[in-house]
Amino acid sequence: MIIRKENWIKVARAVGDFNPIHYDDAAAIKIGLNKVVCPGVYMLALAERECQKDWGKSEIPLGLKGNFSKFLYDREEISFEKEENGSVRIISSNEIAANFQIEPVSSGDRETEGASLGISEITPEKIKMFYEGLEISGTRPYFTFGFGGIISMFLNGREGVMLGGMKFNLYQSPELGALDVRLSVEERQRRGTLLYRIYGSCAQNGRKVLEGSGTGFKFG
Repeated sequence: MIIRKENWIKVARAVGDFNPIHYDDAAAIKIGLNKVVCPGVYMLALAERECQKDWGKSEIPLGLKGNFSKFLYDREEISFEKEENGSVRIISSNEIAANFQIEPVSSGDRETEGASLGISEITPEKIKMFYEGLEISGTRPYFTFGFGGIISMFLNGREGVMLGGMKFNLYQSPELGALDVRLSVEERQRRGTLLYRIYGSCAQNGRKVLEGSGTGFKFG
């Protein structure tokens, strides 16, 4: 398939990722990129689209480990390599751009210590925009909405950060309504690059949707 900026903008905005490096060339160039790059939440949504049955219904809870290893750009061609357990790789120019592995739920992941930072709302309008971006029809909220809620809180005041990887437990599919997002962030600097470790969770009606950790970085 060919990925398009107009589609990833719909998906990213629907789930709450407003990082300008995915929308504005000037913002991307400012941090050392050549132009806007595809957001990680769009790659995650594409992977979830390819594996809806495995991620959305069967054998929940499940563990998801993801790594982003290659920038993707507007009008770039990608393909998918899927495994029977629901793991999927996104391939571009014979290289792995993103790798999402399904694993047993890890009982050793750190519990989120952050306070509730706010509410991320899943609305019918956002669902409609999300599916338009994926170029399919549907009404069920993806787990991507839970990740987007965490990312939107993390990016507040941290525009320009890029995702490196994540490891989360998925407990139940999200539904329409409010997501209670909790977050804590560790930050350090190494050789001019800001490095982040994010611990987050989101819940609905007192029940966890997902929880886990991720990494991010920002040059300069």
